[in-house]
Amino acid sequence: MQAVILTAGRGRRMEPLSATCHKALLEIAGNTILGRALDSLLVAGVAPITIVTGYRSDDIASFVSIRYPGAPIRLVHNERYDTTNNIVSLALALESLTYEDDVILVECDLLFEPHLITDLISYPGKNVALVDHYRTGMDGTVVTTEDGYVSQVFPKNRQGKDFGYHDKFKTLNIYRFDRLFCQGALLPMLSTYANKVDPACYYEVALGMLANIPEHRISAQVVPESDWVEVDDPNDLAAARFAFRDMERHTQL
Repeated sequence: MQAVILTAGRGRRMEPLSATCHKALLEIAGNTILGRALDSLLVAGVAPITIVTGYRSDDIASFVSIRYPGAPIRLVHNERYDTTNNIVSLALALESLTYEDDVILVECDLLFEPHLITDLISYPGKNVALVDHYRTGMDGTVVTTEDGYVSQVFPKNRQGKDFGYHDKFKTLNIYRFDRLFCQGALLPMLSTYANKVDPACYYEVALGMLANIPEHRISAQVVPESDWVEVDDPNDLAAARFAFRDMERHTQL
């Protein structure tokens, strides 16, 4: 199993904190968002890991070289990070991979318990998305499910004023993709959108279209709300710092 971590975005909602420190490198309970993700993947035996950089790429490179010397981690730079969306970053990552192994995708705005990675690896199905029941205050892509599979995908720009959330699940932005699905279906679609159709759209647009094809369907693995925290802005960061310190304190008792 190999992994891709997306860290290219500016993290504007985290300003002013992200003006001088990449969002993924902000301290949370003695670690960082990126450090926690890398630790979880490496402990689970996931390698190599490809990190897509963009904003403050030198910060990411320095952190990796100091914290993980010799680890199977490589960097791919998205030069268009400031004028495009995550579809370009994921396309660049997948274009750079070889496909001996399946791919785990993680975005850098998420704190999660390490067991979610091992649970994801063992979960049945070729393609799997981690999801949680939607709760008020959540932000980002949501999905509907049918018979345990993702049936519809709604990126944020498709959630209008009268959008209904009662039957929706929030994606954690952690996925496991079959290597042949990546190489034969996802990558060609991402590359087309990233370079010709709409580089400003989300990669979830491609996932939504592919998920409706039976051979490419995506299993929905529902996780407990206590096992993850999304960190988009300073308020989220403060809540995450409290939650993870408290969680670790109880673990040590």
